[in-house]
Amino acid sequence: QQAPKPQSQSPGEGAKEAGNAAAKKGDWAAAADAYQAALAADPTLLAAANNLALALLKLGRTEEAEAAADKVLAGEPRNVKALLRRAAAREAR
Repeated sequence: QQAPKPQSQSPGEGAKEAGNAAAKKGDWAAAADAYQAALAADPTLLAAANNLALALLKLGRTEEAEAAADKVLAGEPRNVKALLRRAAAREAR
């Protein structure tokens, strides 16, 4: 019996995973760059936009963080993480 072949990731998913790895290391600049690349490859990746909002918050880029959270909320109006990140971005200004 053969092991199932792993599904290949889309370029957007691969970039999102790279962002997640950078975020785990605390490299928020690299994480933000990777999440932006993920969204450039696939603008529908709301998880990448949500993670981008967090990375931008960590970098003090509050206006951009709010815009990223707004993108998530346009597709998922009740996304709690995006609501919290948007609020944090607004409060930080």
